[in-house]
Amino acid sequence: PKISIVSRSEKNSFIFKYAPSLKYELIESDSYVGNDVELEFAAKFTKNWSVKIAERFIYSDDPRDSEEDEESENEDSSELFSTSEETDRHSYWKNDVGLTTGYSYGEDSLVSLRYRFEVLRNEDTGVGGFEDYEKHTFYSAIKHRFNSAWALTVSGGSVIGLFEPADYEESDEPLEALVGEEILGSAGDISEDVREYYGTVKLESNTFSHDPLSIQYRIVGIDYFEGEQEDSVIHEATIGWKHLFSADHTLTLGGGPSFRETENRDSLWGYNATIEYNYPFERGDFLLAIDKGFDQDNFSGLADKGFVDSWTFEGKVSYQLLEKLTGDV
Repeated sequence: PKISIVSRSEKNSFIFKYAPSLKYELIESDSYVGNDVELEFAAKFTKNWSVKIAERFIYSDDPRDSEEDEESENEDSSELFSTSEETDRHSYWKNDVGLTTGYSYGEDSLVSLRYRFEVLRNEDTGVGGFEDYEKHTFYSAIKHRFNSAWALTVSGGSVIGLFEPADYEESDEPLEALVGEEILGSAGDISEDVREYYGTVKLESNTFSHDPLSIQYRIVGIDYFEGEQEDSVIHEATIGWKHLFSADHTLTLGGGPSFRETENRDSLWGYNATIEYNYPFERGDFLLAIDKGFDQDNFSGLADKGFVDSWTFEGKVSYQLLEKLTGDV
């Protein structure tokens, strides 16, 4: 079940969501209780300036419960591509606090800033267990509309991840002999701390009202403080086209070359591609999306880190069963 309390006024809004869960393992005859709590407060101090504070706390044994909200404010930030694909069940808690502010200085022209602090703590951090981490995210963006046909968006940010590695198996050999003294942290543990940075420049054209076009350049980098992980940088260029059959019935196509540079390795060429189709129907809508490109995976809680060449498939059907009841598949 999920409980939602929403209060809105002309200048302020407050949202509270609570979703408890109860699971019972038939094989192990064991029960589990989870919690998912969200709080959000938004205020509009002036006609053009707004501030939002949000927090989410999760206690669960399913990594998928902590996946990012589909309506993430920042489509370029690493939150979208650092979510784990692992489904190994283990108990953990995660707390995420964010502060966002935006200032509108013209028609469809906006400056925004955001800071997020995220903490992950796993109950199993023993040998072969999962990593804990603290994550700081800084993000800024500016969108400027020159006229009704042209707009430019420039965004960028940085993510700092501070990790507490899982324990290693006991051995008669000293840790320095096993992994190399040069990659030990100051506390004698292997340091997995990382800095991610990213930037995007996107030019949009509405010259053709039913067929807007865009061209985008994106750079994403990974810089490991210490350790045996290799620093990497990717460059992506994307040309996009969107056809509006109607306001909600749309088809989006995009693609272009991708180039990855990795320390001590040969450079790698690839490509990025996006297909998205939205089709509304009476009392519902249908979504199909396919995305391909280089992604980051530094915050899965597991040992493997860095860039991955990934495919993402999404299909969704929403239907309004009753006046105030909607179902999603």
